[in-house]
Amino acid sequence: MNAQSVRNKGPDFVDYVCDSKVNIAVITETWLKSADSAARIAATLPGYRLFDHPRPDRNGGGTGILA
Repeated sequence: MNAQSVRNKGPDFVDYVCDSKVNIAVITETWLKSADSAARIAATLPGYRLFDHPRPDRNGGGTGILA
């Protein structure tokens, strides 16, 4: 999924994962920064963990795996 900023779409992303009934979701363009802990929490369902790698030197970018 190309989120084009999961930072401001956490609830929509959670709904998408629930509706899709996937076990693992791979996300590109997360736009998460190192300090975005609230956005990470908002994009993570109970029983899942979000593993992400932000791109600290630019706006945009970043990848994540929700498993």
